[in-house]
Amino acid sequence: MAEYELTENFATRILLKYIQRGGENEQAFSGGNVQNKIFYNYLELSPYLTYRIIDANIPVKIIGGLSIGYLLNAKAESMGNQFDIKDDFNSFNISGDFGIETEIPLMEKTSLLINGLYSYGLINIFKNVGSMETRDISIDVGFLYKL
Repeated sequence: MAEYELTENFATRILLKYIQRGGENEQAFSGGNVQNKIFYNYLELSPYLTYRIIDANIPVKIIGGLSIGYLLNAKAESMGNQFDIKDDFNSFNISGDFGIETEIPLMEKTSLLINGLYSYGLINIFKNVGSMETRDISIDVGFLYKL
């Protein structure tokens, strides 16, 4: 992750991240309920803007921006069997990300970041069947290098 300060309180940031997403559902059949799981992984490029709301030794920032994701793989699991379902998903995903973070300075240009993000999918990730957008909440820990 790299960040460039635009003003004293505003900065722009870019990061590359590997994201694992997924979910579970339960389907009722005459013989009982069946638990289904879907797992999909993305490589995401995320340009963000940050705004410092508390200017202290350990600042607090509001962050927001887009994440553009490329689908690496997608699998479904049902009744103990696993299936490759990547062909049923669109290759790209775009989401809006918003959250809050704190920055703990370690060295002159390096900091430890801890943030909480809400990500809201902006496009349908299925190719042909139904409609589904990604939505998730994450807590991230990482290192920041200031350019």
